[in-house]
Amino acid sequence: MTATLTGLVLSSGCGGGAADFIKAAKEGKVDLVRADLDDGRAPDALESSGYSALMRASQAGRIEVVRLLIEAGAEVNHKARDNGDLGPNTGGMG
Repeated sequence: MTATLTGLVLSSGCGGGAADFIKAAKEGKVDLVRADLDDGRAPDALESSGYSALMRASQAGRIEVVRLLIEAGAEVNHKARDNGDLGPNTGGMG
């Protein structure tokens, strides 16, 4: 049985699937993120706010997930709609 997230909306930021993928990235669940990527998921899934899985993993200090997403082709220069404010607890960035 493969441990994957289901229903990921690829790169559109719509729907709960992208949120699940981003949550896994933010929480450092490397195996889930890798399994989804291996199943063909796009690394650039977005939250409805415009934040990417890479942005959230980076914010949370999940270096292994960050590397995995970058190696999978995640856009490293993506900007969220609100000028990059990642929210509270971002070391002065939000």
